[in-house]
Amino acid sequence: MPINYYPKLAFESIRKNKQLYIPYLITCILMVSIYYILSSLIESPAIKSIYGADIIITILSLGLWVIIFLAVLILFYSNSFLIRRRKKEFGLYSILGLSQLNIVYIQFFESLFIALTSLIVGIGLGILFSKLFEIGLLNTINGSINYDFTVSVNSIVLTIILFIGIFFLLFLNSIWQVNTTSINQLLRGESHGEKPPKSNWFVALLGLASLVTGYYIAVTIESPLEAFTSFFVAVLFVIFGTYLVLISGSVLFCRILQRNKKFYYKLNHFISVSSLVYRMKRNGAGLASICILSTTVLVILCTTVCLFIGSEDALNLRYPKDENLRINFKSVENLSKDNLNQVKHYIDNLVHEYKTPVLEPFSYAETSFLAVEDGSNIDFNSKVFEEMTVNESNNILTVTLVGLDEYNQLTNQSKTLNQDEVLIHNLRSNFKSKTITINGIQSFKVKEIVTDMFNSVDQYANMMPTITIIVPNLIKTTLSLNLVQSENTNFSYNYSFNVNFNSERQVKFNKEINKALDNSNFRSQTGIIYSIGESKEENRQSFLMLYGGLYYLGLILSVIFIFTTVIIMYFKQISEGFEDQKRFEMMQKIGLTKSEIKKIINSQMLTVFFIPLILAVLNLMFAFPVIQKLLLIFNFNNNFLFLLTTLGCIFIFSCFYVLVYKITSNEYYKIVS
Repeated sequence: MPINYYPKLAFESIRKNKQLYIPYLITCILMVSIYYILSSLIESPAIKSIYGADIIITILSLGLWVIIFLAVLILFYSNSFLIRRRKKEFGLYSILGLSQLNIVYIQFFESLFIALTSLIVGIGLGILFSKLFEIGLLNTINGSINYDFTVSVNSIVLTIILFIGIFFLLFLNSIWQVNTTSINQLLRGESHGEKPPKSNWFVALLGLASLVTGYYIAVTIESPLEAFTSFFVAVLFVIFGTYLVLISGSVLFCRILQRNKKFYYKLNHFISVSSLVYRMKRNGAGLASICILSTTVLVILCTTVCLFIGSEDALNLRYPKDENLRINFKSVENLSKDNLNQVKHYIDNLVHEYKTPVLEPFSYAETSFLAVEDGSNIDFNSKVFEEMTVNESNNILTVTLVGLDEYNQLTNQSKTLNQDEVLIHNLRSNFKSKTITINGIQSFKVKEIVTDMFNSVDQYANMMPTITIIVPNLIKTTLSLNLVQSENTNFSYNYSFNVNFNSERQVKFNKEINKALDNSNFRSQTGIIYSIGESKEENRQSFLMLYGGLYYLGLILSVIFIFTTVIIMYFKQISEGFEDQKRFEMMQKIGLTKSEIKKIINSQMLTVFFIPLILAVLNLMFAFPVIQKLLLIFNFNNNFLFLLTTLGCIFIFSCFYVLVYKITSNEYYKIVS
């Protein structure tokens, strides 16, 4: 056959199968465009010039790897579906005398057309919309917007190299699927169907057990650090369980429906359930994929939208005032009232030099140290850390001692304590014991687990679980516990206040006050080792970079995951439509009307189509507690806002899911009718 015939045959094949190839081509173009856009944002001079750009570039780089993974996943899925649908066509080519090499040539030119169209249109659209995405990102993180249009040559080259590699692998996959199949199997295509699978109680129960295990891990995680390490284990259990439950459990579900005579022996239910049983093995895998993707969309949207909306709350939690000072001393004796008053007076004078009063000040002294929690015992002995196993590392926490007088003053309380009593406050920890023993030296009765607590300057910067122990007298308790001999102990004075400055002047003031506290004479007089002054305004941009970047990337990934879900739904409906076409044609010949067929289709769709959505919402409900703890790592503690955001995301996604269901079920109806 002349070489110029192959491009014609390839183009004609694509044209005749446009119902399949158009969604596939759109998918390829979208993946190319999104990859180029993210890559160009990383290369953007406007983003690189922003203060704290490293944060946003790191987030976008992580997103780029996710896009690569999704591109490979969805393109291989779509391509495999296309080859499956066209096996009969390739079988006819073989009967007409074309060799395997001839068919490879046709597949090559088909792949070449798809690759060239995807790269040219995808990169073109990427270049066209990259500036819009850049402006959107800069607007999200309050960056300065410029309208200089740039094209990233480096991003174009990377996009071409990556997707040429992916399209080459897709070409090899299509060759393997066709050339390893006999002519008889090719001619049958997908018409051979599947044997009705037997209901497997063992596999269904194994899937249910895996789901329950994942849910149990999620709801029993107590600390944010534990959540960070255990969440992915729970996710693996849930994914494994979802697939087993929807593959084997869906068969059981259909069998149960068949045994329900009132439900099963109705025209629309009888035909739809009988049909589902014959292909539930593959149907269940598709439903499980839709469920996992839907869960992923909900988790990403809930988390990133919530973080972005609550970014100001998180900033205020981390930096309670405009200026936040933490001063560390050599010894606990330096925390005496006279010495701290001298330090406070020195700082106040610095503020007055700027001709502004110290507004809404609060200050407190503390002794803090790292320790290992073992029941009611808190041990800070260095040998404990040396002999610790990996599993025991989850028990490490920060312990902070605060005096009762300062606690009452800052929380407007009037608590009282005996010498052997303490109050406990938990932050990212779950200490509940009625007694507490510190290093085996001294035991205290826990009079109360308090919920009222002043906003500590340093504790929310620390990802580790923290126990604040309110003691009758800070200095006496520190000395009695021999904390002065511990290498991990800090003796600190925290002083925070507001100032009547604009943002620019606040940043300048913070630098000046840090410089003034570096005075060696003043440090030697007061026993200061070092000091850290943090300005809320100076760190605002970093917060916006982190939260805004996560939000923006979350939206992009959500769109990709939603589009992946839509493609799987579409191809699933198309595939089943072609399988059922002859069956419904026979039903019309024996007397079924189109309205009756539509009722059967609706019954079939509703029986299983909303199972992934229901299970995705259930997965999200069990993930809710662990996501709450993960959000604490980002200083987000507004559970009511998180609940509202979650409910809003579920509602919006459910509406979209119903819309996709209507569109794809109509496509199915058009094919079978």
